[in-house]
Amino acid sequence: FNTSNQLYLIYRNGEFVEGFPKNLPTTTSMGHSLFDYNKNKKYRIMIVGDNNFLYNLDKKGKKVNGWKYIKSNNQINQPPLHFVVDDKDYILESTTNTTTRLLALNGSTRVLFKGAESFISPVNITEKGQLYAITNENKLWTGDINGNTNVIELPDLLPKERVLIYNDNYYISNNNSLLCIDSVKNEVINF
Repeated sequence: FNTSNQLYLIYRNGEFVEGFPKNLPTTTSMGHSLFDYNKNKKYRIMIVGDNNFLYNLDKKGKKVNGWKYIKSNNQINQPPLHFVVDDKDYILESTTNTTTRLLALNGSTRVLFKGAESFISPVNITEKGQLYAITNENKLWTGDINGNTNVIELPDLLPKERVLIYNDNYYISNNNSLLCIDSVKNEVINF
């Protein structure tokens, strides 16, 4: 776990791993993300700094060599997420404005969503690598690994509604109703 300025690593018995806690490269207001890309215990710890830089640390808390990340001008608004589609790794960097992007494992930009929206909900990822979120205009935004996006109008959507995905369709609870968005036809069905 981490605090605003330190990274902790604790054994199962509650004792600190030797060399921890470690000072973070900068302060943070978010929890870290922990990735094991190849399931070989070469852990990567991602820290979103308050300086809006995404730090990549190894399991000893040291900066990873070869990290080519270029800082975004817009504030990162959630810890990064890692996912794989067709044997390609992606790291989601979601921001408060229009620069949400997918990064490669070395931190370089793989996909920048052009005309991306501002979101009131976290950006989520389906098992198939589709991204989705609710925009500030209360619309459903979807994106894919090729940079394609779609915005679906949602009638009378209330802020902070939950989105669920099941069988490739999006379900949104809205006040006393349930909306289903057919992901193929982009139709909104109101129950």
